[in-house]
Amino acid sequence: MKSEGPLSLYKGTVAPLLGNMVLLGIHFPTFTKTRAYLERDDAPGTYTPWKILAAGATAGAAGSIVSTPTELIRTKMQMVRKNNILQQIKGAAAGGLNPEENYKGNWDCAKKIFRNHGIRGLYSGYVTTLLRDMQGYAWFFFGYEATIHHLAGPGKT
Repeated sequence: MKSEGPLSLYKGTVAPLLGNMVLLGIHFPTFTKTRAYLERDDAPGTYTPWKILAAGATAGAAGSIVSTPTELIRTKMQMVRKNNILQQIKGAAAGGLNPEENYKGNWDCAKKIFRNHGIRGLYSGYVTTLLRDMQGYAWFFFGYEATIHHLAGPGKT
């Protein structure tokens, strides 16, 4: 921060911010539509935990299509930043990144991954992200809906 100023605290945030805006546009509609589908034969205001968990997991699965490349780029940019700091501290003895992994920014990172590894490269770690997002959003939406159900009272949500 001393050499780069307070804006250095926000380096690498563009990709996650853009990704999160898109993710919110995926998670909530997917959850809502899936829950409505699962509860289509239920009485209005019915609170069924397993259906909420399933709808949340579906929302997480849909979102992982966007979050996988976004998080891959974020992670790679963090590694570039870490390597640059190490080189400043230790000098040339710290070694360096392969020139193909020394990205100038998020877009450069995405282009190089795609050029070298294709679409599969952008989805490196997809299964792990999918499993994490499915269980994470299942519990996120369950907690959200449980809170709403508790605050509003049975049959009023």
